[in-house]
Amino acid sequence: MPHRPFRPACARLVRSVVPALLLATLSSSAAADVPLIRLAGEAKLLAPEPTRPMRGRRFDEKNPEITKFGFSWAAVEGASKYLFQVDEESTFHAPLNSSAQVVSATSCQVVGFEKGGYFWRVAALDGFGNVGPWSPVSRFSINTGLPGSGDDEPPKLEIADHTQIGHSIIITGSVETDGRLEAYVNGTHVDDVSVMDDGDFSITVDAEKVGDNTVRLVALKRSGATTYREVTFHFEGY
Repeated sequence: MPHRPFRPACARLVRSVVPALLLATLSSSAAADVPLIRLAGEAKLLAPEPTRPMRGRRFDEKNPEITKFGFSWAAVEGASKYLFQVDEESTFHAPLNSSAQVVSATSCQVVGFEKGGYFWRVAALDGFGNVGPWSPVSRFSINTGLPGSGDDEPPKLEIADHTQIGHSIIITGSVETDGRLEAYVNGTHVDDVSVMDDGDFSITVDAEKVGDNTVRLVALKRSGATTYREVTFHFEGY
């Protein structure tokens, strides 16, 4: 869907060379002087934990284009700034706020959304501009689903069994078929899970690292409601 350029909500605008959503932080200096981001290096920081909006939150707004939507996350020790991204796809290949994404506060406001579903995530930056691990991806929707129809009820998602074979884990279960099922390992999207007509599924996920690996399965209804289940397995290495 086409998007209009962002308008600032409460802080200075970071100029964009492409049409983009506009990010405005609750700190007057948060979006100014965007630092060099060192994507090649990884900071020794924890992943932030998103706190608002809650995963699967559905907003019913008559005029979402001019509504300020608030986002927040838990502070990370040692972080100097945060890298915040919003996209229509969970892969974040082309974030909508790509040129206004670095903030100093642990919250921000965004204006310029249209109706539809969106994903967001955040990572901490250290004082050298190195980026830490991404937070779990959260999804929200605007003006989707039918009020009173039950569409905002969380979808059913059950894990029946899981078996580890070497560096991989096989997870089977069942899910409500109205929507889709996504898989993440340690917060990184790895696959959209194929679901049978009756809702049964089976997915094989490889360990991302030596040690504990957490697989998160997220069921998403078309209304934006979500349910997730997690399985953690340990990989000793080769």
